[in-house]
Amino acid sequence: MSTTPTEGTSASIHNPHNMSKEIKLNPPTPFSGDRRKLDDFLIETEMYLAINRDIYDSDRKKIIFTLSYMREGTAGPWKQMYWTTNEAVLGTTSWATFKAALETAFKVTDKIGDAISKMATERQGSKTADEHVEDFKVWAATSKVTEDAPLIEWFMQGLPTSLREKILGAETPPTTIKGWYEYATRFDNQWRRAKAISQRLKGGSEPKKLRLYKPTPPPYHDPNAMEVDRLTDKERDEHMKRGLCFRCHQSGHRANTCSTKSGTNQTRSNPPKASTSTDAYTRIKAIYNELNEEEQKKLTSTLEDSGF
Repeated sequence: MSTTPTEGTSASIHNPHNMSKEIKLNPPTPFSGDRRKLDDFLIETEMYLAINRDIYDSDRKKIIFTLSYMREGTAGPWKQMYWTTNEAVLGTTSWATFKAALETAFKVTDKIGDAISKMATERQGSKTADEHVEDFKVWAATSKVTEDAPLIEWFMQGLPTSLREKILGAETPPTTIKGWYEYATRFDNQWRRAKAISQRLKGGSEPKKLRLYKPTPPPYHDPNAMEVDRLTDKERDEHMKRGLCFRCHQSGHRANTCSTKSGTNQTRSNPPKASTSTDAYTRIKAIYNELNEEEQKKLTSTLEDSGF
């Protein structure tokens, strides 16, 4: 019963009497049938076979190894068809014949036109200038275009506007495609280094600013404000009940006509308290004793005349 080769068949297809040990480099990327990736697949495969030439020492082994990396997409069914059709004669099939059959099945129909289209439309985008230059070189080689003028035009269009303007604004702008490669790589690398340095400086540790304590000032109180604003609820009620002035705490007038009303600060005095007869007598006696003899006689006469 016929079976198709699968990845990892190298141990079973090399000469069992050959004691050489296979060098395990990166194996080829499996090929899914994408026409744009055929060249990469063939290059990776031939590199691996070349480094292990002592093991893959016949075209049959090379072909089977290559088929083992064709599993998905349209490459899988093609491998099945090729193996079924050619298994009996695989021992006499050359590597060049197999490679030609593979290229016929998967090669890009218009390889040159596709390369020119890529040069004219592809942009550097997020790639570095080095990466874009390498891609452009591959497309240029595939397209067979060698004139500097069209290559410069296509390459220039693919660069970011800032990079293109910097090159055109140079003291001696390049006149060859090679010069454009060099200028683009140099200026792009300079810009990326400057950006990296700037980011490191911004991201570096900076001394934290000390947060100074600012005490909250007490609420402002107008020194000329009416005393009613400073009285307690109980004191206000007492003033209203007894008809006292809210400013000087005396009776007989209101705060809006108080004689002490001025722009200067008034020292708050306690509201007058009710006096007893003993207190009244003591205050009157003190006032009487402060008078001289003549004034005392006049006061006594006035009080008698007024019926006091």
